Amino acid sequence: MLKACVKCGAQLPDETKFCTECGASQPVVHKCPKCGKVVDEDAVFCTECGTKIKSAAAAVAGQMGAAQGMSKGKVIGIIVGVVIIILAAAGFLLSRDNSGSSSVEVVKSQTVIEDYIRDQGTAEQKYKNKKIKITGKLIAKNQFHNSSNFALALYTKTVGGKSYTLLVDIPADKAAEANKVKIGDFVTAQGICVGIVKQDRPTDISVQIQCEKIN
Repeated sequence: MLKACVKCGAQLPDETKFCTECGASQPVVHKCPKCGKVVDEDAVFCTECGTKIKSAAAAVAGQMGAAQGMSKGKVIGIIVGVVIIILAAAGFLLSRDNSGSSSVEVVKSQTVIEDYIRDQGTAEQKYKNKKIKITGKLIAKNQFHNSSNFALALYTKTVGGKSYTLLVDIPADKAAEANKVKIGDFVTAQGICVGIVKQDRPTDISVQIQCEKIN
């Protein structure tokens, strides 16, 4: 619907607050919320349909407030849901990491060598590229002839003309840790088993552990 500007008489939409022709401020148009008829500002009932103006307006305002409250409630619910999902995912990842660190297999050096003597193929499948915690008594300590790393021998056994030895490979930057252990000491080393490492003599079978930490 249109209304006339109070100053210049230009036709303007009802909701216009200022005249687009002369810029004059326009009065607020009050309408019946049910039938849309223009009513006085202080009208209690609509003269067209009889609707109680103030009650209807209050009802409309209440419905709008309820709708806004519902929207806020949905938003809060979504935020809470997202937070719960994030916390659950973080808990799962933390649990998986903890379970992974606690599942390192502890095995005696003698057991590893005997497994390789029994069946090299099966032993490789069981130990190679796996993180294990190896235990044993230090029987020899030396430096690899082709690198600056240290080799700690924890167990050796000769069977059928072949010498099987379990070696812990200590990086050069951890030489201090290698120096701490003495011949005859009980050693616990954790690291990745690389399986059989080829030696110059085919009768020497060297099963090696790349050490991450020792004792």
